[in-house]
Amino acid sequence: MKAIGKIFSITFLLVLLCMSLISAFANERLYQGCFENIKILGDEPSVLLRITDRKGKYGKDDGVYCYDKNSKYPSDINSADKTYYKRIESYLDFTDELTDKYGKDKKERIAAVLNVGYPNESFGCMKKYVVSANDAMYMTQTLIWDITLGTDNDYVVSDKITK
Repeated sequence: MKAIGKIFSITFLLVLLCMSLISAFANERLYQGCFENIKILGDEPSVLLRITDRKGKYGKDDGVYCYDKNSKYPSDINSADKTYYKRIESYLDFTDELTDKYGKDKKERIAAVLNVGYPNESFGCMKKYVVSANDAMYMTQTLIWDITLGTDNDYVVSDKITK
């Protein structure tokens, strides 16, 4: 009788474990990546990348930034060929292929750009210098690409740019 009880307990625990694993995989949300053309200051249009869950923050999907300037853009939102991404909550604590490719230093610099750039705008520069949201997105993306390509420059106290 004890053997049947142990078998039942082990079977129950295995079923419970399998169900929890299925539940964990089912809870991982995927977001569709897409692009849209945006108007920036001047005549040259730019491309904004978006991640959509068809709800978005404040009813608008989140704009996102790309690490690799030479990578292919995701398709249009209505395209049959869709590109999906998953969200990483702890960006700086997470080691991934981008950390391997660009290094932790560049990843930290990009995190600083995301804090100061659009949409977080922690220094209030958009309001102070009257910068549109599209121009701020464009500048943030350009700076991220400059960091990953190694073409960014350091700013010094005297306001002169050094290589």
